Amino acid sequence: MTRSVALTLGLVPLLAIVFAAPASAQGEAKEQDDWQLEFKLSAGINTLLQGDIDLETPGIGRRRGIGRYESGLAYSGAVGVRFLGDFSAEIELTYRRTTLSRYRSGNQLSADEGDFASLIFMANIYYRFDTGGPLRPYVGFGLGFVEEIDLDLELTPGVESGFDDNGFAYQAMVGVEYAFDFGLFLFAEGRFFRATAFELRGENGSGSGATRVMADYTGFEARLGLGFRF
Repeated sequence: MTRSVALTLGLVPLLAIVFAAPASAQGEAKEQDDWQLEFKLSAGINTLLQGDIDLETPGIGRRRGIGRYESGLAYSGAVGVRFLGDFSAEIELTYRRTTLSRYRSGNQLSADEGDFASLIFMANIYYRFDTGGPLRPYVGFGLGFVEEIDLDLELTPGVESGFDDNGFAYQAMVGVEYAFDFGLFLFAEGRFFRATAFELRGENGSGSGATRVMADYTGFEARLGLGFRF
C-alpha cells in the first residue's frame, strides 16, 4: 500500500465522524435547527511564513537554508451540511500557490525564483454565534490531507528543479457571515494553516542534482466567499 493511499484511508474515519454528527442530531433538532445542504466558493490571498528549506544532494549531504515568500492566491470549493442551527460540517478542496521570493543557504543566495503550490482536501467544522440578526461571527477547525504539494526552485540559472510530496494538514478559521433571506450568504474569513513537515522528492527531470528537500509549510490566508444553502 502506497503512502498516499494509506493517508487517504486514514482520513475516512474523520469524514465519517464529521457527517455522522448532523445525522444523529436530526431527531432532536427544533424547526429552525433542521439541517440544510450548503455549497461555498471562495478566493483569497495567502502567505507562507519564512521557514526552513533544506536540500539533500548525493555526495554533498544536507544543506540548510531559509525560504522567504511573497503573497499568493488560493481558491476553494466546499460542500457540507448545516445542523443544530449554529453548526456546520463540510468537505473542502483548496488550491494554494505562493511565490518564493528568495532562498538562502548560509550567506549564499541559492535561488531567487520559485513557487510552492498545494492541493488540499479538508474536513471542516464550524460554529456560528447567534447575534439575533443576519450578521454572525464564526470559528472553525479543519483536518485534512495534502494530496500534492509541489516546490519548484531555480537553483541553477535557467534550470528549474521540481520536488513533491503529500501528507496531513490542519487549519483554524475565524470569520463573519452575512445571510440573506433566500439562502444566499456572503462571508469574510481569516485562517491559519499548517502541514506536517515535508520531505519532498525530486521529480523526473529535476536538474539540480538534489534528490530530497525538507520544507516547512505554515501560513495565513484572508479570503472572501459566497455560499448557498437550502
